[in-house]
Amino acid sequence: MVTPVEQEHTLAGDFVFELGGALPLTLRYSVWGRPDPAGSNVVWVCHALTGSPQVDQWWSGLIGPGRAYDPAEFAIVCVNVPGGCYGSTGPLSVNPATGQPYYKSFPVVTARDVAEAYERLAQHLGFAKLHTVIGGSMGGQHALEWAITHPERMQHLVLLC
Repeated sequence: MVTPVEQEHTLAGDFVFELGGALPLTLRYSVWGRPDPAGSNVVWVCHALTGSPQVDQWWSGLIGPGRAYDPAEFAIVCVNVPGGCYGSTGPLSVNPATGQPYYKSFPVVTARDVAEAYERLAQHLGFAKLHTVIGGSMGGQHALEWAITHPERMQHLVLLC
């Protein structure tokens, strides 16, 4: 498998959560392959509840050399969900206002919040249109919400489980 490039990006301004609360939001993500300038070869993977941005470790039957989504042809992007424990801002992140972890004060994260965070990251990365957004389980809910709120963003939507 191609070695992923791991990156992070802090969204501009405080991210406002659907059910209340706002904070600086950093998203940690991995990219396999090279996105074309418009993003039209990007396959955006939305991971399940216990997943991580390391899609090569848990979906190698679908993504990898010689597979349906080959990094030689596609750029595969997988982002850790806001509130997740694989590098994106979450309850254990330090609240810059207090210098202490957010813990229970971390906002409730909805599928719409995740979709909006992904949309803002896709905009930041300059992806005008994604080839495919794919998600399994909870990731499928995020992908579906993103397709509902921003249908112009993707050419194909794949929902599993």
